[in-house]
Amino acid sequence: MQTPIKNSIQDGNCVSLLKQMIPAGSVIDTFLFYSGAIDYNLASHDRFVRAHTTNYYIDEFWKCMRTNARKVHNIVTSEVFRFNEEEFPLLQEKWPMQKDPFIRAALFFLLNRCSETGMISSGELNMTNFNPVALNYLRAFKEPKNFYLKHHQNESVAEVIEKYRTSEIVFIPGGNFSYNFFEEGKNKAYESTTFKHAEIHNALKQRTNRWVINYKQHPQLRDMYKDFNIVMIDKYGNKTTIEKNCKEVLIANY
Repeated sequence: MQTPIKNSIQDGNCVSLLKQMIPAGSVIDTFLFYSGAIDYNLASHDRFVRAHTTNYYIDEFWKCMRTNARKVHNIVTSEVFRFNEEEFPLLQEKWPMQKDPFIRAALFFLLNRCSETGMISSGELNMTNFNPVALNYLRAFKEPKNFYLKHHQNESVAEVIEKYRTSEIVFIPGGNFSYNFFEEGKNKAYESTTFKHAEIHNALKQRTNRWVINYKQHPQLRDMYKDFNIVMIDKYGNKTTIEKNCKEVLIANY
């Protein structure tokens, strides 16, 4: 299924290979939930997915979508939601201050689709992805039956993953690898989730249950995860053995 939310980092390009690694009928715990591009696809193809987020606004958006996606669509397409270019930065700054959760959800979608980066609170204005196709994904959204989203308050991603150390299979969409240097004290976007890559690596390497983590290609990953299986993926979502063609990787402990 298609998600209404754009995510340029976790775009679901690895799904075909991921489904080869995770057989139908599996129970999967996924973390760092955002757009659902991968999670919803797995749930729509005979996997049971328990997704997890530590971010209030991400959880709220999907609650609104689950409750009444048509209402979110109607707000987004209403006359009062029209804006000019000069207003865009103010919308990015003030959207969480709206009192109505459905208004916040509508702004979440609007800003995501109009932001060049796919973030809600940042990114230059680019209207390319705010189009009839995206609006149809929004209006027609229906959560898969095999999917469940849980919000964890006041916990880090690592703490939540630790809770599920006996899961059948764990999947983490790591996105862009980072050393997390100089991040302490930085202001975080309302919709962002802090993800300490070395901390997650240390947690995963001690686990005995099956896990898979997906990253955009980065040279540090080959050394960090040298004891595990690394599948290189090209820009078309196909497995490759040629490193210069590698755009992302799937890393697994099985």
